[in-house]
Amino acid sequence: MEHPHRWFHIGLLIASFALLEACRNTTAAPVPAPPPQVSVITLMPERVGLTSQWIATLDGYGVEDDIACMRAIGRAIEGKPITLMVDTNHAYGRAEALKLGRALEAYDLRWYEEPCDPLDFALFAELAKSYAPPLATGENLYSTQDVENLVRFGGFRPGHDVIQIDPPQAYGIGQYAKTLDMLAGHGWPRSAMFPHGGNQMSLAIAAGFGLGGAESYPGVFGDFGGFADDARIEAGMISLPDRPGIGFEGQQRLFRIMRELAGI
Repeated sequence: MEHPHRWFHIGLLIASFALLEACRNTTAAPVPAPPPQVSVITLMPERVGLTSQWIATLDGYGVEDDIACMRAIGRAIEGKPITLMVDTNHAYGRAEALKLGRALEAYDLRWYEEPCDPLDFALFAELAKSYAPPLATGENLYSTQDVENLVRFGGFRPGHDVIQIDPPQAYGIGQYAKTLDMLAGHGWPRSAMFPHGGNQMSLAIAAGFGLGGAESYPGVFGDFGGFADDARIEAGMISLPDRPGIGFEGQQRLFRIMRELAGI
């Protein structure tokens, strides 16, 4: 049986390609140039070597196991100019999330990501009162209303905590812009936004909207993940390509898939 989401994803690809072609042929006035570089957070650094910013994804097999992993990581990066983030992939309930938070405070993390169910705003609010460093979530919040409920009821602190919406999964660039407007109304700066996804679209959005940065997952998601073939991450930053729009042309294998699906 054919996967039920196959044609949905193909439709998104064709629509993205059509949008790219429309942008290329437009006669509208040019928009201001985006910043020349974007801060990049790297997942799975063992694939690329230690960079200056990377995420440790804890396995969620138990708080004690995760604390032991953090001790080992702490020893490995001791004395190195590395900023560390931790992601538990919403593995824990109240007692475990609070206990792990207390243990993580010693590591001066850039953020503690998804310590609990992404819709448990009451627990996030409790964590924000007991865990002083930044918290992060958002990749599993798909609507503007969900994100607004997070900042209204989840105790998230504007300019301190981090919101990581995944734009392709959250109704695209247009709706992401509306979510940014909503967040601005609640006092949130764009520097607090780090789009999830580790792909060329999220990178372009981070640059175009002037966000805090973007995530990177080397070797993950096959042809759909990663950045342009000639992209290089240096000192936690990536330079933007001089290509129109999102820049899918710079990913030869993905661009070939798009062209084949669009019949071009």
